[in-house]
Amino acid sequence: MFAGAWTAGSALDAPVVVAASLSWLAATNALIALFNLLPGAPLDGGRILRALLWRRRGDRVSATRTAQHAGLALGRAMIGAGLLMSLLVNWFSGLWLALVGWFILTSARAEERSTDLRA
Repeated sequence: MFAGAWTAGSALDAPVVVAASLSWLAATNALIALFNLLPGAPLDGGRILRALLWRRRGDRVSATRTAQHAGLALGRAMIGAGLLMSLLVNWFSGLWLALVGWFILTSARAEERSTDLRA
């Protein structure tokens, strides 16, 4: 939607501030969409991974556990990268990445407990 508005605004000679804002929003939404496709349990990419594994294996619980383990690994990797980034590059950006990783890790654990209860 923002990309379409940015294109229309540029074609209609919208003010630079409006065009820049719309382009920034379009790029930000595209990055969020790409991030959401990472194959980890609480993200949409984890749901896609689970669906593909479920279709291949025929076992929903096994596919769910594999997607959850991928989410746990993704969360741990993001926490580690965030801590390393905060030490070496920029402490605030690294802290933000570690917090997002922590959210993914705790969400994957919650889904793991939910799957255990259902199974």
